[in-house]
Amino acid sequence: MFGDRYGGIAPATAREPLYLQPIRERSARQKSRRLRERKFRQIAQLLFIGLAVILAGLFVISVLSAIEAPRPDTGTVINQLGENERAMAGIPNVESEQAFTENSFTQAVDSPVISAQSAILIVMDERQVLFKKDAYVRRAPASFAKLALAVVALEINSLSKVVVVPEDAAMQPGPRVGLLPGEALPLKDLLFALLLPSGNDAAIALADGRGYDFSVSMMNDLADRLDLKDTQFVNPSGFDAAEQYTTAYDAAVLATDAMDRFPLLAEIVSSRTHVIPERARNRSYSLKNLNELLWSYEGATGVKTGTTEDAGENLIVTATRNGHSLMAVIMGSSDRAKDAKTLLDFGFRAVRALG
Repeated sequence: MFGDRYGGIAPATAREPLYLQPIRERSARQKSRRLRERKFRQIAQLLFIGLAVILAGLFVISVLSAIEAPRPDTGTVINQLGENERAMAGIPNVESEQAFTENSFTQAVDSPVISAQSAILIVMDERQVLFKKDAYVRRAPASFAKLALAVVALEINSLSKVVVVPEDAAMQPGPRVGLLPGEALPLKDLLFALLLPSGNDAAIALADGRGYDFSVSMMNDLADRLDLKDTQFVNPSGFDAAEQYTTAYDAAVLATDAMDRFPLLAEIVSSRTHVIPERARNRSYSLKNLNELLWSYEGATGVKTGTTEDAGENLIVTATRNGHSLMAVIMGSSDRAKDAKTLLDFGFRAVRALG
């Protein structure tokens, strides 16, 4: 053979040089390591992508769970109440900034049944209407007018003012406190006499202090400033008159403004009784609030009663329970206390349901 002849080894049987063996082994180990590293990186990438997907899913779920479904339309603004001041003959401007708005409970399936011809129920915290029944129908205000007189009296007089009881006070129909002509009483005591027993003689004394016609004019000016389009006063006591009227809605606005702007009025109407002490120029008088709910309904805090032949039984009542305050206005009722309790009970159930 060729190889034997020249003393060499045939190519097919030639052995690999020894110096190449460690190189090949090192190369094989490096290749194996690279393969393992590549596989590790692929696994790490897959784990990272999976973790990212999971975190993204959790984020989306948390965002979606935090988004509340839109609430149903709660109605439109139907009037405003506020405390902005403006100079108008020295009288503060009380044009509205906040609003009574409608609430889904206004037309609830289980709306309460009442005898009143007109009514409205309001959550005072949010100024939301929960219930209404012919709330914009004009009706005789009865002694709701005295609430407007009280506001005007505080707007144009100081508490230190002493009012002399006029001669015609004793000729007023009941209810009367029994004020004697010529007596002189502080404004605050007359406000108690006006709002608790609804004294018509107290109304005449307060109106006469600045002039009867002027006081009625200021009461109507107050109605204009509060944008009470369906309210007009003819006399300060609330006696029935063809051109004297208000609505349940307007009465609620008037009462809300009175309580918001004058804490003294809120204090007075929440009082069950009051004693006017005897002084040099007046006798002592013991007064009792005609608002029977102050005794019979837990949390009742006011506000004003009213009864005439044309009006029927009227009542503005406020009550607070568990941090929620309600106002109910009842007009033309045959049982105002029962109607008021029915509305307030309904209202407190509603606010609990609303959370």
